[in-house]
Amino acid sequence: KFKDLETVVNTKLSYNLMPFEYRTDFIKITDDTVLTPITVQIFNKDMTFQNKEGVQRAQVNIFGRLSTITGRVVQVFEDVVAQDVPDSLFKQSLEKRSLYQKSIPLRSGLYKLELVLKDLNSGNVGTVYKGITVPKFEEDKLATSSIILADNIEKLSMKQAAAGQFIIGSSKILPNVNDVFNRSQTMGIYFQVYNLGIDEKTK
Repeated sequence: KFKDLETVVNTKLSYNLMPFEYRTDFIKITDDTVLTPITVQIFNKDMTFQNKEGVQRAQVNIFGRLSTITGRVVQVFEDVVAQDVPDSLFKQSLEKRSLYQKSIPLRSGLYKLELVLKDLNSGNVGTVYKGITVPKFEEDKLATSSIILADNIEKLSMKQAAAGQFIIGSSKILPNVNDVFNRSQTMGIYFQVYNLGIDEKTK
């Protein structure tokens, strides 16, 4: 869909005109499979808005690719982050941020993550090329998932719980990508513990 962004990845061009931040987390699914949410954060002030009939509109295209260290492509994802803000709320909206998340099941090992973002109104592009290590959660060994500091954690009902952005199990979790909170904010903490048991000697 976004051939221009795929070309940027294929030719390994680096741009930093479109600032964004990202994080990866690791949640055990089975002994051999790890759910890997990739969260992208864009501050609204870094997006270019255009006024259309009293509404300020911005759009950023996202292209992501995960591959093994041997170059085999495991997953490609493309999506759009869009913001429509009425003129009356535009100034306040610039202090906020936009989040996008793609969750991918992966086997443990080393991967290469390539992200390209393009602001459609300005043409500005930002890139990230990073190696990530997906951990192995061994059977019968005490372990924890990533610790996610979150702006909001919401328990979902059985009807609401499904695959989707920001959903892990029966919870909806909005990560704070910067891990920065001020005193007026509530800090949510989410993690999972695996193979927790009682020591037979000490109970």
